[in-house]
Amino acid sequence: LIDAVCKDGNDNLSTSADIEKVKSINKAKAIDMSTLSPEDEKIVAPYRKMKKILPVGPLRHKMMSDGIDSRLIDAFFGVENSDKENNGAPGRPSLTKKPSRSRGLLNLHWTPLSPTSAEQSFWGKTPAKKKAVEDSDVAKLEQLFSRKKNEKPKGANTSKALVSSKKTKTAQILDSNRAQNITITLTSFNKVFESHDDLINTLADLDPNKRICGDNIQFMKSLLPKPEEKKALQSFRGNRDHLLPSEQFLLRLVGVTRIDAKIGIIETMGNFAEITSRLSANYELLARVCKQIMSSEKLHAVLDTVLTIGNIMNEGTRAGGASGFKLESLMKLTETKSTDGKMTVLDYIVMTFVAKDKREDLSISEEFPDGLEVSRMMISEMVAEVRVTEGKLRKCEAELTAIRNEKEGPPKDTRSTLLGASTERVKMKNADNSASDPRSAMLRAIAAKRDTSGDADDGESTSSSFRSSSRSLEKSCKSPGTSRLERFVEDSNAVMSNLKKAQAKALDSCKKAAVFFGEKKGEQSAVSVIEVLTKFASTVEHAVKKHDARIEREKRQAASALKKSKKNRRISETGAIQLRRRRSFKRSNSRSPLSKESSRRSPLRSASIRAIANLNKLDAMCRTELQSGSEKSISDNAVPTLGNRMERSIRKMDLNR
Repeated sequence: LIDAVCKDGNDNLSTSADIEKVKSINKAKAIDMSTLSPEDEKIVAPYRKMKKILPVGPLRHKMMSDGIDSRLIDAFFGVENSDKENNGAPGRPSLTKKPSRSRGLLNLHWTPLSPTSAEQSFWGKTPAKKKAVEDSDVAKLEQLFSRKKNEKPKGANTSKALVSSKKTKTAQILDSNRAQNITITLTSFNKVFESHDDLINTLADLDPNKRICGDNIQFMKSLLPKPEEKKALQSFRGNRDHLLPSEQFLLRLVGVTRIDAKIGIIETMGNFAEITSRLSANYELLARVCKQIMSSEKLHAVLDTVLTIGNIMNEGTRAGGASGFKLESLMKLTETKSTDGKMTVLDYIVMTFVAKDKREDLSISEEFPDGLEVSRMMISEMVAEVRVTEGKLRKCEAELTAIRNEKEGPPKDTRSTLLGASTERVKMKNADNSASDPRSAMLRAIAAKRDTSGDADDGESTSSSFRSSSRSLEKSCKSPGTSRLERFVEDSNAVMSNLKKAQAKALDSCKKAAVFFGEKKGEQSAVSVIEVLTKFASTVEHAVKKHDARIEREKRQAASALKKSKKNRRISETGAIQLRRRRSFKRSNSRSPLSKESSRRSPLRSASIRAIANLNKLDAMCRTELQSGSEKSISDNAVPTLGNRMERSIRKMDLNR
């Protein structure tokens, strides 16, 4: 039924009689393939083998997608010149004519309709019209779109084109993006490894020369196939040469025994020393800081002062009379301010220590300088990291045991084998001598028993020598990667033991520090205690700087006030001297017989007045400098100027006289 539908597109078949009828019609309509031209034979030749394997429908779709003419496809499947095609739309030519010879033009890539679909479309239902393209247009088309002489048609028009399309490799197992990412990642190993096989062999032998390091370890983990990819790779049975290089690499990688575990072991061997050294340093630092905060006398002195001041301020309340306080309360010392709002409780404590010459006790941060670094640690994460690192080390031990089991094979009891052989030999001797006389037989039996015991001793010596030789042979047959793993496991067990000792010591110090400062959460609260004390030490230092700045500001203000007062006193004294001079001058003028009008008009009197004024000014300046006690003399320009004025005034007085 499927073949019939694919051949004629008949959707109304329901009975076996209809199917037989269709088959007979198709058989009658089939044409002889020998009538195809040699050029057409070359086109359809690659699809003859496909016709034996593929169903008709997929093969027809394949030929249509490759650009084969629909009429040639129908001729290939034997439906050319059918009665159905002759019963098309009136006045319209058949849609499935035998393909004419190629014009040598470039192909127009489209998907042709099947004959049935074409007849049901508007091309089959509308009558034929006048030619839409004239001969001149065709000539122009051939001129513009003619194929070059050396250019071959695209698609599957020839067998060579089909072969070239087969050579184009596409991802068959992996997703195209995944295959491309693997290819890009593999390029980072090109400088270290000669080929992909070299990389895979190195991974299989646990990287004995330490060629995979740094970021390449993480890149290697990203190359591991996912479960669904691994399943698809293991079930692949096709030709590997048709796969992409990334797919071929993963296919060989999957074949390595326990490849996931080996890549993890390579990563562990590369990072183990760095991780353990860092964790050991962190645990030692944690234990040291815990001891420092418990033995700091400066810190204890400040905390005792805070407790005393707090009990005084809380006297008569429920919070008063306390024997201690939680360290988180230290940060509230900066929140309680004085009545005028200019000072906090912490500022007052700092002022008290400075006034008592105990400034050094405020340098708390010097007692535990690494407190800030420890305050950023997470004890739970550190403990978990130690546990994970130990688990990775145990995986390395398990892999070493698995490798040894693979090389040794099932255990054999060599001693039992040797004893069985010697016993069999004694039995054979006894059987050979059973025909002799009884006395000689008894003597031979005794001798044989002695020989048996000797053989047993020889067997034990032989077994011991065999074991020693097997061990030496095993040692000589070890791969470099296995030897590296053995050394790593042996050395790392000692390192892990020291790390766990440092961890136990640090956790014990944390518990003691938590109890010492009144915390109840055990070692987990030690880091929070150190964090609070570190912040408090920083706040105390800031308060000390604030106190020093306030003292300097007050000193500057006092000096400025003193200087201003001295200046005001000098001004007042100078004004008093000038006032006395002015009064004395007025008294001298009142005794003069000259009238105000004559004195006002007399040039001699005006010159005298100016001369006296200049003398008074010079006298006032000298007195001011002497009273201030300054060593600075009067400016060089002031005295000559006043002297010149007095000389001119006296000269005018003489002339007037």
